[in-house]
Order: sequence, then structure tokens, then C-alpha cells
Amino acid sequence: MPPKGPFPRTFQIEHTDHSRQRGAERTVSHEEIEAAICTGAEKTLPGTGGHGGKFVRFSKGSVVVIAEVVNNVCYVVTTYHA
Repeated sequence: MPPKGPFPRTFQIEHTDHSRQRGAERTVSHEEIEAAICTGAEKTLPGTGGHGGKFVRFSKGSVVVIAEVVNNVCYVVTTYHA
């Protein structure tokens, strides 16, 4: 019998200049961002990003991360506390 999820996601996480700036302004740490991406809830958003990927909203606790996902690379666009 296969193990029960949720399973951690493995992405190569790339932070854009915008996401670094917003994370610092909004006091969201890199650890919180990575936890939201790897183990939080996810919802696909409409639209296609500049890299040709889909936009995804990741959230864990009060942390929300909007990212563009292309194959196994996750480009963090912005992040905030909900």
C-alpha cells in the first residue's frame, strides 16, 4: 500500500529581485517561503508567466507565495502575510 500524503514538493526555488524586496519589506523569511512552497497548500491561478509556466499560489499558515512554476523550477514572484 502506498504511503499517505501530503508529500513534500521538490522544486529548484529561484527568488526574483521583486520577491526579495517584497519579502524584506513584509518580513517574510526565506525559510517561510520555502516551507509554503514545499509543504503548504497550492492553487493554480489563471495566466501564463514570462517563463511560459503556470502561476501557483502556495500558502502555509499566514504566509502566501505567488510563483511561476516551470517544470521543476519555481520562480517566486511575490510573497506576503495573509
